[in-house]
This record gives sequence, C-alpha cells and structure tokens, in this order.
Amino acid sequence: MIKNKRIIKYNPSFLSEQELIESFVARYTGLNSIIKVIEENSGNSNQHLMIIGTRGSGKTTLVLRAAVEARNNKKLSDKWYPLIFAEESYQVSSPGEFWLEAVFHLSQQIGTKEWNDTYEELAKEQDEFRLNERALNRLLDFADEQKKRILLIVENFNMLLGEQISDDDAWKLRHVLQDEPRIMLLATATSRFNEIEKSNKAMFELFKQYELNPLNNNDCRLIWKSITSEELNDERIRPIKILTGGNPRLLTIISSFGANLSFKELMQKLIQLVDDHTEYFKSHLDNISPQERKVYLALAEIWDPAISKEISKYARININKTSSILNRLVARGAVVVQDQKGGKKWYQLSERLYNIYYLMRRRGGNLKRVQAVVNFMINFYEYEDIINITKNIANEVCELPSEYRIDHFSAYESIIKQISNSNIIVKETASKFFILPDIPDSLINFLKDKLKVVNSTMRDELKCSIKKMIKEDIRYSKLINSILIEGIYKKIEQIYRKFIESNPNKINSLLEHFGENSYEVILFTLKVLKTSEEQSKFYEKLEQDLRKSELFREAEQIHGRTIKHKSEREIIWRKFGLFLHNLKRCEEAEQAYRKAIEIYPDNSSSQHSLASILTASGKWEEALEPAKKYLEDSKNVEGTLDSAIDLFIGLTAKGYGKQSLDILKNSHSSMILEPLIAAIQLYLGEDIKAPIEIIEIADDIVNKINMQVKIGI
Repeated sequence: MIKNKRIIKYNPSFLSEQELIESFVARYTGLNSIIKVIEENSGNSNQHLMIIGTRGSGKTTLVLRAAVEARNNKKLSDKWYPLIFAEESYQVSSPGEFWLEAVFHLSQQIGTKEWNDTYEELAKEQDEFRLNERALNRLLDFADEQKKRILLIVENFNMLLGEQISDDDAWKLRHVLQDEPRIMLLATATSRFNEIEKSNKAMFELFKQYELNPLNNNDCRLIWKSITSEELNDERIRPIKILTGGNPRLLTIISSFGANLSFKELMQKLIQLVDDHTEYFKSHLDNISPQERKVYLALAEIWDPAISKEISKYARININKTSSILNRLVARGAVVVQDQKGGKKWYQLSERLYNIYYLMRRRGGNLKRVQAVVNFMINFYEYEDIINITKNIANEVCELPSEYRIDHFSAYESIIKQISNSNIIVKETASKFFILPDIPDSLINFLKDKLKVVNSTMRDELKCSIKKMIKEDIRYSKLINSILIEGIYKKIEQIYRKFIESNPNKINSLLEHFGENSYEVILFTLKVLKTSEEQSKFYEKLEQDLRKSELFREAEQIHGRTIKHKSEREIIWRKFGLFLHNLKRCEEAEQAYRKAIEIYPDNSSSQHSLASILTASGKWEEALEPAKKYLEDSKNVEGTLDSAIDLFIGLTAKGYGKQSLDILKNSHSSMILEPLIAAIQLYLGEDIKAPIEIIEIADDIVNKINMQVKIGI
C-alpha cells in the first residue's frame, strides 16, 4: 500500500488539490473533453456541459479535477473562475435560491468578511424576484471585477430540476444560462432525465451531454495500482472489473480491501467486506421511501434484468406504481435500464457489487446461482493468480527463520503438485528458495524432473540439493545394484525391508539409481509390501515418477503389470488412458477409456476423459454423448470447471455449438455453467437476458471461441 496516501471512497471533495491530482488516474478522456469545451467557450453564449453517470462512477472526482485544471492551467485560469456547489443543494427551490447558493459558495471560497456579509444580507431577502436579480447581479459583478467567466459546477442537477425547482422556474434559469456569457454550467446527473430529454422541457438541448461509461480493464488496473502499488495483468483485473461493473467507487473499496489477495481469496472474504462497508450500502436504502425500498430490494433479489411486471410481483406493489418508482430510481442512478425493446424495459441495480453483497448477505433467493457464477469466474480467470501467489510464498519463506518455514514449504509443494503446468511456477521461483538448507526432501524429490525447465545456475543448485537429500541412502543403491549385477537376488528382500522401515517416503527417490535394473527392483519391492493397497500406491507413485522422468517405456510396463492384476477396476484403465492420452497415443487412450466405461458406465470422470480424447482425435460428434453423461454429475463438473469450459469451447468452435447448448441447458450442471451457456448463445446470435456479470464473462468466452476458430484448433 502507498504510505500516507488517503483513500476517500465517498467524498472526493475532502481531498486536497494535490491528493486529487495524484488519485486521478483514469477518466482522462472525459477530463480532456471538458477542458476542450471550456476553452472553446469564448463567444456571446456558452456551451454548457452535463456529465451523466451512475452513483460512484466518478462524476464528482471528474468535475473537481476539471476545477483544479481551471485554477492551475494558466491558459484557463486567466479566463475562468471555478465556483463549486456542494454535492447536494437541498436549500435550492427557486432561481433566486440557486443564485444565492452560488453567492454562498463564493463567500466560502473567498473567505473574507465582506463576502460573508454580502451573503448574509442577500439571505434576508424574502421577495423571490428581488432575490433572483440581486444574487445574480452580484455574481456577474464579481466576474467583471475578476475579468473572468464563472465556471459553475453543480452536482445532482437532475434532483434540482426534477424535484426541487418547478418547470416555470427552470425556464427562468434557462434564459440566464442561454443569454449570459459570463456563466458556464458544468453539471452532473445520475442518469438522463426528462428535463433535458423532452422537447417541451426548459433544459432541452441546452447541454452537451457526456456519459461516463464503466471503466475499461486498463483504467481499472490504473486505479488498483494507484491504491495498492500492485500491478495486475488482464487475466487478474478482468474478474475484478466484472465484479465492480467498472465502477470507480466500488473498485476503490475492493482494492483497498483486496490488495495482494487472489480473486478467490477476495471472494472468500466478501462477507467481511460487506460488514466493513455496511454504512455505505445501508445508505442506498435509508435515502429512499419504504415503497421504493421494496422495489429496489425486489430487483436485487431477482438479480437478472427484469421488466416492471416481474418486479411488481416480487415487491407486491401494483404494476403502475412499480413503474413510477422504477422511473424515480433510474433518475437517481440507483437503477439502470439494461435493455429496451418494443416498449419493454429491463431493469437492473446500477451497483452490481451491491447486488451480489445483498444476495450473499441475505443467504436466500439467487445465492446459489451467484456462488456458481463466482466459482466459474475463479476457474476461468484464476491461473495467473496461482503463479503470483506461489512466487510470493517462495519469496517470503526465504526471509523467514527456519522454525517458521514449514507451512510455506507445505503450501508451495501442495500447489505445484495440484496444477498441471507447474513448470512455469518452478521456472519463475527465485533460485534462493531451492537451496534453503531445510527445504523438505519430498519437495526436492518432486522437483527433480523439472530441472530441464530452469536456467543452468538454478539447475546446478537443484542438483546439489538433490544429492544432499539422497547422500545418506547412496550405500543402499550401490549395494542393491551390485547384488542385481551378480544375480544374487535373495539378499534384496532383507535390504529393502530395512530401507523401507527407515525411509518409507523415499522409495521412489532411490529407484532412479537402479538404471537398467529398475524393473527387477520393482518386482522385489512388491514382495515386501504387505497389502494390495500398499502395492497399488507404490505402483501409482512409481508410474508418476517414471513418467515425469520421461521413462515412458518403464512407466507403461508398470501400467501393464497393474492392469494384469487389477483389470476389473475402472480407475486402473482410466489412469492408463490418461497416461496414453498425455503421450498423444489417442486411439489406444480411447480404447482404455472405453474399457473403463464398460466396467463402470456411470463414472463421469471416465465419460469426460473419453469426450476429451475424442475431441483430441477430431471425433467431435462422437464426443457429444460422453460429454452429456459427464455433465450429469454436477459435483464432478464443479470440481473440474476448467476442463468443462475447455471441452465445450472446443466443441462450439468446431461447429457443434447448437448441440452443445442443448446438452448444457438440459443438464444437471446448467446453473454451474451458466456463463458458458450464455456465451454459446451469444456466439450463435441468440438474444439473451442475463445479469451483466454473466454477459461480460460470456463475452470473454466468445473471444476464446473465436480465437480457436481463427487458429483452427
């Protein structure tokens, strides 16, 4: 975290000018657009600006940053005097009170007794017409004295016009703004509203409108880095952008909470985050009427985009009243219209993270569906996190005293053993980690086969560590080798018994010293292992070590021997199929998987394996049936989400999108794979209604499908 840096989530006006400049790292396009309009306002009338954006989208920060620019940029400061209203102007209900409020803020900015007395005197005026004339003229006199135009910055202008100032009074304001070149209005609103949209309203076409869209990945990355000093790549920032909806305020909340956490850890701590910011989220509800609250929470409960008829049923309020309330919530920026067709509007809460908070906190409604989507995101976007987390674990352990290292070693070993392409992690791990004197033997033993992926310096260091580990056992390997060469087999059992009793976890590390005689040693080892379970575990560990050492012939012999003794077990055939699959011996792997399914037809893992090998063999249509059976076991699918995603992305890219969609929608795993279903629907050109989070994930999946189509895999 950046030291001494204040993080203001809700009130940017509390920041100093310097803090505001330092914290403004996104929305530069918007700032430049505002500055351009200000610079061009030099004629007999001004172009006024309306900045439109939902709560937390950065409107206040943007206009305050524009005010700083107007003060500090000599080209602007010579011609303009920025005058800033508060975020809410509840005291204003007429044109006279509007100009009086401007005088009040001018007196606050100047800070002299003269201007304070001016405000106090004007505030006593009871006649609206005289107040309007006197307050406005005093502002214009000030502009003449300064030889500058006034840049009047007014927030939540939609509330002023829609709720506080009458239509007739709005026309009076328009006449001043349209005819008076000494005043330019830079206003903000939470949404487009009737007073600027309808042709019979006073402010129609008075403003140039600039809408704040959600932040893109790069802007989200810049904000995250400015708060945490942590650089995130696209794979890491993307789920956070989706979670926050690209809302700067929510991004600030989550980044101040989640620095150095993986996305998975962040989601696990989401409830804590809710509790830490209860007051902010509670303010959503406290500031609206009871009936508005019912409509708002009904929409939160639905989560999907919904029409007013559906919302009215959840809220238990008649549809006409519901529609009226929705319009008010849209005007305030609490709700957005996600889609509109043929007179129908689909609504969603604007602050999507709050919607997820609500469901997770209430533990009802669509909670399971939300959790499924979050779990999908973790599996779809997470891998880069794993690399960074593991590197951090390795770096941290190097700085710890030896008595505190064991948990870090265990975590590192657990990660690299569980993920398929752990070579990347090993390659990016600092070499000093591997030569720590207390690094566990089991970890070094597992790393032996990864020597080829590291640089020469690290390779030498690793070799030294491995030699250190097996130094005490070398006499056994030499002795056994000599016995084997001499053909004296009777002594092996005694030696092995002694070795296994004293070193039960080092059998495989010793085997590498047997060279061409390793297979003979295996046969004798089986004699001293007492149970079939011990033998099975030994076979499995041995096959893994041989395969990792690229001793594929020996590994295949082990599989063959295992099958000979355990041919009735489905898992033996499936593991043999996986072994052949990894060697790209697709036809043989397919036969092994089919044998596994013949033994146990309902095992979804075997069905998935068969579907995968069929796609690898280009037998796309044949893969559909086992893929369908695989999806019936939702627990297995949940545990292998990345594989499921890859399987159906591949099928869709090869032209089987329609069939894949039918299988997915009718399976027991449909909720778990909802973003994937939405993606295939989008790819096929179907019209869908889904929460914006799901749509954004689906867009990324469609990009992957298109990429596979393009490169032909």
